[in-house]
Amino acid sequence: MISDNYLVRYFLLKVAWIRVEDMFLLTVDEVVFTSDQRVSASVTSLTGSGNGGNEKRYRLTIKQVQKQDQGAYECQINLEPRKFQVGYLTVVD
Repeated sequence: MISDNYLVRYFLLKVAWIRVEDMFLLTVDEVVFTSDQRVSASVTSLTGSGNGGNEKRYRLTIKQVQKQDQGAYECQINLEPRKFQVGYLTVVD
């Protein structure tokens, strides 16, 4: 049996992408907070992962990357304690 607290908590989870250099909030789930049209976010449900269809892939996309895009980007989940992972984008000429 799944408790109501678990259900509420599960459905309230949000995933944010943040540019670490200036801590600028780029996206929350698929909502974009930057005027840069090259930036988008997507959420894909994964099937066949043996978890009842609850696993999702959150992806940040930056089209036509430029040298100024280089740096660290953080994927953050609003859990308590906060869960996050930082990736580094290197742009090669």
